[in-house]
Amino acid sequence: MFRIARKKAGLPDLVVLYSARHTFGTDLLDESKNMAVTMKAMGHGSTRMMMRYQHPEYVDVARAAINRRNAANLGQVLVKRSKLEVKQCA
Repeated sequence: MFRIARKKAGLPDLVVLYSARHTFGTDLLDESKNMAVTMKAMGHGSTRMMMRYQHPEYVDVARAAINRRNAANLGQVLVKRSKLEVKQCA
């Protein structure tokens, strides 16, 4: 039945029913960022199986690097601010 639907849709033979399951797992993990929820939804019992659904995009890697840099900068600002406030109180 799936083969017939795939052929009518003009999809290549490379697309199999598992492709939809894999896409669901990947999208769920990407949206929720919660491996435990995705594991439960997919019926997996190990994180090793879950690694199949983890596909970090360049955008995600860049965003994480920017957030880390911004967090470091924020930490420096807070330290400078606290030192300034201490000096003003003295």
